[in-house]
Formats: sequence, structure tokens, C-alpha cells
Amino acid sequence: MIEYSFASIEEGRKVLEMEDDFIKRLRKNDFLIRKTESKECLIKRIIKQVLFWTKDEIDRMIYIMDNINSSLESKGFRYFFNIWLIKTTGEEEGGQVFYTRGNAIIIAQNRLTLDDDVLFSAISHELFHVFSRIYKNLRQDIYGTFNYKYDNRIIIAPEIESRMITNPDGVEIEYFCQVNDIRIVPVVLLDKLNNDNMFDSLKMVILVLDKNKYYISKDTKEIDSLYRNTIGNDIYNTHHPDEIAADYFSLIVSENKVSCEKSKQIVTDIKSILFCCDCNM
Repeated sequence: MIEYSFASIEEGRKVLEMEDDFIKRLRKNDFLIRKTESKECLIKRIIKQVLFWTKDEIDRMIYIMDNINSSLESKGFRYFFNIWLIKTTGEEEGGQVFYTRGNAIIIAQNRLTLDDDVLFSAISHELFHVFSRIYKNLRQDIYGTFNYKYDNRIIIAPEIESRMITNPDGVEIEYFCQVNDIRIVPVVLLDKLNNDNMFDSLKMVILVLDKNKYYISKDTKEIDSLYRNTIGNDIYNTHHPDEIAADYFSLIVSENKVSCEKSKQIVTDIKSILFCCDCNM
């Protein structure tokens, strides 16, 4: 069961000005793509984007959240937690976004016009990120369903780390994906700065371990294919283990069908960790 509250402007700002792991791990490029120069400037910019909830928006989100809770309850979801729902302009993270900070889901105003099924899936995805922070001890088991393994000594080659971007939904780089005898770490880099579209500035690359550091793979197509075969083909987000897990969680809660055998096995394994009863997909 998920208990939820709609944040007022003051409450939303209080959550978003907290110095959480995302704020602590910001890099130079994070300020660049978010059009600020420092952590202090970025926090000020973020909290200015918080908006109030209208009655119609609250009614719609109650409908979505109650349906998510009904789905979780029917499947025997084993965990309970509280969340904030914060509405913003979305400009703090590139416009058309959902993301999380702490135990809050942040929803850009223009995302509230999405169809019910799309909004249901998106909120379910973000719920997993909050869940993952609260029940961090379950990450190894969940990530393990798609061959991610814990290693808090991952070293990214300096010339690559200097281009990395911090994802508020997955700030830690503490897991690698074991693909045959290859260790893989996907990361998001600043590619070519586009001041009109933050996401057009970004590029996901797959790093592989060479000696004791991770570098961009020379066999990009082959590694991409091996990686996809390992994590399943029925998901969209592949750049961080928490994003992969959140996509699978959303598939389960939304009762969307999966097609490839690897994805089906991952769904089964995640359900066995998080849910008490079976749900066919």
C-alpha cells in the first residue's frame, strides 16, 4: 500500500532544496545542461519551478494512485511506504519529465495531460525509484534478476567520468552487468550541448572493464546486443539498473504483456521477490 500526499508549494520546495544524494553528486556538466553555474544556483532554480495542484489535477491523480494501489494489493505487494507528489513546471529537468527525489515523485505540469494508461505506467515506474531508496537492501536481489552485481569500487576512466551526467533516479554507480565474461556499466554522457532540449544533449554509452577501469567499448554493436539479450528486450530504459528494474516493476503493476523469454523470466523473478501471489503476464 502506498500512502501519498499532494505537496503544497512550500512543502514541495522544502523537499527539493534538501541536499540529498543527487545534489551531493552533481558534476560540472550537470550545471551546464541545467543552465546554472553552481549547486546553490541550481537549488534556487529548482524550487522556483514548484506549482500548486488544482482540484481537477488532484482528483485525477487520486484516481491513478488508487488504481495503482488496487493493482499492488491484488498482486500481494509486500511493502508499505509514504510518498510526496510534487507538481512543477518541469523546466528544472528539461521540460517533459517525471523524476524522483527522496520519497517524492516530481511531475511536470504538461505530463498531467497524458492518457490514463500512460500516466499509470509512468507513476508506477517512478514509484519503484522511491521504493528502491527506502528498501535499498533489496537492490542486489532485484538487480540480480538481470545479471547486475554489486561493486562499490567501480572506477570510470577519467576522460569519460568528466563527461558524465547525474540521473536523479539513479545517482550511484555501484553495480555492473555481467555479460558472459564481460563486465558492463552503462552511463549517460554530455554529447553535444543543446540549450533548447536538454535530452538532445545526452548520449548513453556502454563501458566495459579493461584491467581496473571502465572504458567505452570498441565493439559497440556486439556489446549492445549482448547487453540487451541479458536485460531483456521488453523495456525502454537501459542506462541504470534502477531504471531497468523500474521498467519491469511498471510492466508488472500495469499488467502489460512481455514478449521475449528473457523478459518473462525477469518478470517472474522480480514478482517472487516483491509480491506474495502470482499474476500472469
